[in-house]
Amino acid sequence: MYKSFMSIRKKNKHGFLPDHTADARKKKLNECPAADAGTVSKIISSFGRLKNF
Repeated sequence: MYKSFMSIRKKNKHGFLPDHTADARKKKLNECPAADAGTVSKIISSFGRLKNF
């Protein structure tokens, strides 16, 4: 799951889009029916806008 989560990167012709990446990663985490909203928010605030880790 970690590798697929971090491989989600949104960009346009000018480069990396951190806000769009965070939204796409949040959508991926929310696919899990047991996803807790508070936990998802913490994960996105820490790792949602990172290009590389």
